[in-house]
Amino acid sequence: MYPQYKQTVKKLRLAQRITVFSAIVAELIVVLVSLKIDLDLKYAIMSAAGLAFGCFSFIFCTSLNRSLQNKIVVELVVAQILIIVIDAMLDFKEWSLHYGLPGVVIGVDIAMLVLIIVNYTVWIEYLFSIIWILFDSLVCMALCFAFGDLFPWYSIIAAGVTAAFLGGLIVVGDKEAHNELHKRFHF
Repeated sequence: MYPQYKQTVKKLRLAQRITVFSAIVAELIVVLVSLKIDLDLKYAIMSAAGLAFGCFSFIFCTSLNRSLQNKIVVELVVAQILIIVIDAMLDFKEWSLHYGLPGVVIGVDIAMLVLIIVNYTVWIEYLFSIIWILFDSLVCMALCFAFGDLFPWYSIIAAGVTAAFLGGLIVVGDKEAHNELHKRFHF
């Protein structure tokens, strides 16, 4: 007998609808309080962005038809966009480029390491996601260079940690890793 998945899907959909409704109510409260105390509405917009990210994350992560590594990489990109939007709303002090984006990359590296340790039998499936994370950390470093930071420490550390992680997987994985890289990139 296969497990009854329809009940699980119904419960997840109900939880998703409750989450979205709660986020809308919370945002209305934030807007009303902001208007009542004459607070700038950019803070209400930032809270709306955070609540939208939370709803998106919950709905995306509870979808049953996506792989875990796919969810993590999409969450990485969306979280980085949110951090940049919040920094832009606060007159773009560039903290998102120097601290936020590299911090998210290192957090995702840690999450991937935990996933590989827990599910070591299919570690090869995470290889492509880690390559994507390395690309993302290099983009973060390029953004820092573009905004005039000639030596972005945290971006360099994030790229180095990800590169070391990827290199370690390739060295430890030996033949499997080389076959996967050849299959994906034809070299």
